[in-house]
Amino acid sequence: MFIEANYAITAKQMDEKSKQIVALERRKLKEHTVFTSCEIVSRQQVIDDITRNNQSYKAAVLNPDSQDWVECGDLRVVIIEGEAYIRSIGSDIHDDRLGGLPEF
Repeated sequence: MFIEANYAITAKQMDEKSKQIVALERRKLKEHTVFTSCEIVSRQQVIDDITRNNQSYKAAVLNPDSQDWVECGDLRVVIIEGEAYIRSIGSDIHDDRLGGLPEF
């Protein structure tokens, strides 16, 4: 699987209302393949990486049949009424949106 980004986000942890991400499972990419080891990072770390540190992120899920990583889209930060949200899909709803990533 060819993924062009610095990191892949492969799972998320949501708050009690399922509106905002609390933490993310991040995997460093090397030569466009997903590393098998991961680290848990805060929502704010990903926001800062995207907006201040010029790091690129993709959402990715593991296909259970082929065991290949499948890219789910670019992650971006959207500001709505002064609040930052992490998105892989477009929306003007006041919450984080990362498609079908599994939760941990």
